[in-house]
Amino acid sequence: MKSIMIVDDIPANVRLLGDLLQRAGYEVRPTTSPIRALEAAQTAAPDLFLLDVNMPELNGFDLCLQLKKNPDLAEIPVIFISALNEKEDILNGFHVGGVDYITKPFNSQEVLARVRTHIELQQRRQEVEILRQRDVAHYLDLLKLKDDVLRMVSHDLKNPLSIISGFAELVDEMIALDDMNPVDAREMLSQIRKASQRMLQFITDLLDTVRLEGHINLQLFPLQLDLFLQEVADELLFNHMRDPQKLRYEPGAGKARVQLDSGRFEQVIQNLVSNAYKYSTAEATITIRTRVEEGYAVVEIVDTGFGIPAADLPFLFDKFYRVQAAQYVQKPGTGLGLTIVQSIVGQHNGRIHVSSVEGEGSTFSILIPIAPE
Repeated sequence: MKSIMIVDDIPANVRLLGDLLQRAGYEVRPTTSPIRALEAAQTAAPDLFLLDVNMPELNGFDLCLQLKKNPDLAEIPVIFISALNEKEDILNGFHVGGVDYITKPFNSQEVLARVRTHIELQQRRQEVEILRQRDVAHYLDLLKLKDDVLRMVSHDLKNPLSIISGFAELVDEMIALDDMNPVDAREMLSQIRKASQRMLQFITDLLDTVRLEGHINLQLFPLQLDLFLQEVADELLFNHMRDPQKLRYEPGAGKARVQLDSGRFEQVIQNLVSNAYKYSTAEATITIRTRVEEGYAVVEIVDTGFGIPAADLPFLFDKFYRVQAAQYVQKPGTGLGLTIVQSIVGQHNGRIHVSSVEGEGSTFSILIPIAPE
């Protein structure tokens, strides 16, 4: 309910206006004292001021000037309602910051129409300001993203390009000298291939980040979570069958169904499991498990790997952030994988959090709302 503060030193005028506005559905805050009105507005601001002009303590024009000096009150519309109807008085009302001027005796319907108009205009201005602030925040985010991209491109693309260029020149020289050792050639080609894969991964992750921040339309379908994850786990086991680490799947969500974009959610699981493999020893285990908890289906990726230092946990999902511990830094990565994971989970109306103990392992927990029957 919109609130209107009426300030008039004549109680009968206050009651008349108050009854009119209350019947129209407004919350009325009446007072006959401009000083008390100023104090009350500073404690709890109304949505509009309706001010008389001729008052003994402080006239309406001076009260309006005081209101406009306060940054918290300056944007609230002020309408003057006064028996003073000279052109100079009306112009003065606008000069001190009023948005309208109604002369007494007033017409009730005219008062209501002007009050309604200025409250709606103020609401539109507030909505525009919210959108403007969002645009500014988005622009600042884009500037930061640009700076981050330039910094990462100079490092994560420059280095592999240097490797590719350097080994390509060596291969070219060896061919020219007819000194191509097959073992050396295979090693050089292997380094070129790894560098190319790093570049491709960086570009893929960067494009995914941009697309997801643009809120792409997910193709959501109700899926039985445990059956879906069984297929994902089977594929992951096949992909890592040469790795001595063991990947386990422990379904526990029963017949719970969730709304999923299967391709995007599979990307989440693959990313988290890939990280668990990357940042673990050969003896570590990785477990995908599910359960139901208070209206949510919970998916956990649990590993007994390196664990994440406590100092890194608050920044783990930030763009381009890399854990600073030595065993992490020496592994290739873009710093975008977990940002993508968080974005995809968020677009499923879910959330993700991580718990970890350095030297013992980490647990990434995803909560997705259970679909209604």
